[in-house]
Amino acid sequence: MESKKLYRFLREAEEVAEWINDQTVIAASEDYGRDVEHVELLIQVSMTIYVRQKMNMTRNMALGEVFGYESSQISFTFSNFP
Repeated sequence: MESKKLYRFLREAEEVAEWINDQTVIAASEDYGRDVEHVELLIQVSMTIYVRQKMNMTRNMALGEVFGYESSQISFTFSNFP
């Protein structure tokens, strides 16, 4: 039973790490848009990242605490957004 829990945890941690890496690449882009439509698309992508991060906050905090981060370190990111 413990090995199933460990496997599930490791799989979930890997998924979260992959998701964070993907989102970091998108968020780090210095593309400011070519025209109004493109800017609106970039805003929508940014908001989608934000909403998904908020939805996964509990999951990320649990994984972060396992890896030695405190809740305040993990949730700090969200205090900077509306």
